[in-house]
Amino acid sequence: MSDATQHKKQLDSLRCLAIAGVFLFHANDRLFSYGAMGVPLFFVLSGFLIARILVLHEGPAVGASLRAFYLRRTLRIFPLYYAVLVVLLASGRLEHPAWYFLYLHNVYVFAHDVWTGPTNHFWSLCVEEQFYLLYPLALLGAPRRWRMGLLGVAIVGSVLVRLFLAWQCPGAKSWALLPVAGEFLAWGCLMGLYEVRQREKPLPARRLVLAGLLLAGEFLAGLAEFHFLLLAPQGGRTVYPTLHAIGFALIVLGTWRLEDGWLLRALSVRPVVYLGKISYGLYVFHNFSYGVKRPLVEWLPFLQPVPGTALALAATVAVAMLSWHLFEHPINRLKDRFPYPERGAPGPGAWNQSSCLPFREAPEPLSSLAPGS
Repeated sequence: MSDATQHKKQLDSLRCLAIAGVFLFHANDRLFSYGAMGVPLFFVLSGFLIARILVLHEGPAVGASLRAFYLRRTLRIFPLYYAVLVVLLASGRLEHPAWYFLYLHNVYVFAHDVWTGPTNHFWSLCVEEQFYLLYPLALLGAPRRWRMGLLGVAIVGSVLVRLFLAWQCPGAKSWALLPVAGEFLAWGCLMGLYEVRQREKPLPARRLVLAGLLLAGEFLAGLAEFHFLLLAPQGGRTVYPTLHAIGFALIVLGTWRLEDGWLLRALSVRPVVYLGKISYGLYVFHNFSYGVKRPLVEWLPFLQPVPGTALALAATVAVAMLSWHLFEHPINRLKDRFPYPERGAPGPGAWNQSSCLPFREAPEPLSSLAPGS
């Protein structure tokens, strides 16, 4: 199995860790403040995988590549998202629905400085969808030799926007905007392109993961005072979001390149991999589950001693499992009807122009993304 066709179970485990952090953070943001790191980890994962998919499937006709990409992303992301929105709208529990249906809820959060209850986490899905819409056009429309440089410009631009908004709008929810959160996506993309260019060369995977953990952990300092990663800089922490982004990018790259050893085995435990596979549903449903204890206890009184967080977790996993097996997976299989275009049959020594490496095989779809996986 080629690198392009291989499903990386260890990335599913990263998704599981990310959604676990988000779940705990939303359950108790003071006790589990570091769980907020799950969202930017999802962003970095998405950027890394999207960049690889686009360059490894880039054909001579850019339009055909884009068509396949958008159709496949639509089948994976839209059905569950819009199904949940329709149910919420029909039950009268969705305020300002146009912002959600247009994937602009994150803009609304920033512009109106509001936090809208159990649907507030949809801001990150809006960020990712805006990224999916714009990034493929920018990447495939740019000359190949400029792509790494353009990502560098995007990262610098994101940092400048973050600092500007922190100066002009202190305390505002600017972290919800693509130009700010986009730094994490861009670092993931940059690392994805780098991995493709180094595809034939070994990389020190475990060392990359360790270096990433040190950076993402703020050098293991100040954890008790940790603030949400995407917030405007406070107390001299201007550089921290960038350190986190680089750290996550190194973790994802190192995890992708793991070939053997205890770390790969630890990240290949079946239940963890499975939860990572259904992480999109876990993310979508989890914020609705925290109030589930009261109705459950009224129906099943013997559950009274069980902590509410445990019941919320069980409910989230159960609903996500049903969603995956009965709804998401059958729709996801329709992606096979929209394969990426063939590259053709290159002659000996032909070059894969998108990756600047000798062309060896026509790659197939990679593993799914997250949280919109």
